[in-house]
Amino acid sequence: MTVRGRTAGLAALAALAIGLTGCTGTADKAADRAAPDPAAAAQIVRAANTKTLAAKSATVDLQYTITSSGQQPIDMTGTGVVDLAGGDSRLAMTVPGLGELELRTVGGTMYLKLPAQFASLSAKPWVRLDAAGTAAAGLGQLSQLSPADQLAYLKGVPDDVTTVGKETVDGTPTTHYRAKLDLDTAAEAMTAEARKGFAEARKTLSTATVPADIWVDERGQLRKFELTLTMTPPKAATPVPGAPTGPLTMLVSQRYSDLGVPVTITAPAAAQSTDMSALTGK
Repeated sequence: MTVRGRTAGLAALAALAIGLTGCTGTADKAADRAAPDPAAAAQIVRAANTKTLAAKSATVDLQYTITSSGQQPIDMTGTGVVDLAGGDSRLAMTVPGLGELELRTVGGTMYLKLPAQFASLSAKPWVRLDAAGTAAAGLGQLSQLSPADQLAYLKGVPDDVTTVGKETVDGTPTTHYRAKLDLDTAAEAMTAEARKGFAEARKTLSTATVPADIWVDERGQLRKFELTLTMTPPKAATPVPGAPTGPLTMLVSQRYSDLGVPVTITAPAAAQSTDMSALTGK
């Protein structure tokens, strides 16, 4: 593979990694399916989101399934820790065809540890993907997607929430809820800094509402949630081979455990990272 080809491949990999931001609960056949008042269910979900954020940190297990016209679905999984208060995360990802990757988000900047097949592109093991660099590559709209950012979408819980029933997630009894989140309402509840990143991601989303499923345990804390995002990536000045060009759908599934677990997330040493613009020329 030529250096140009590997660089294009790296850009496509970045698209997948950044688009990053499970185990499905088993339905209890004997569950009581009588739905409570939708507004009451909405209060439960809002309180669960608040309680989860108040824990400040958690272990997170992820699954992302990306589908787009003319391409095979891409299933990515990951596990790691997330700082729910600051939005930083450290994840070990598995991407088909690429193997194991390490991904860190620190202070809004994403760091990707190069897989072995891309090691010849740089003497440094990490690639730094800040908002400016990813925007220049036509990927800026995805740079804000992270476990913490996706959790913030739950701030758009409407007053009309459906109670699906009792289910078990990773051995824990939960209640499964379903709603269409209002992204504009979610943005209003975010901090000014978070709104900046959300506004960039919002440009690519096809609708202002996002289907979501939320699982809340008996202590009122989130155990799992799923979002279905439909996006249209903007056209890059220079097309990137392998990167999505048309509408794509991303199913985001996140499971939480060890709420309040101590976490330490740091950026790689400056001497160990290269800005992506140095590799792509953008």
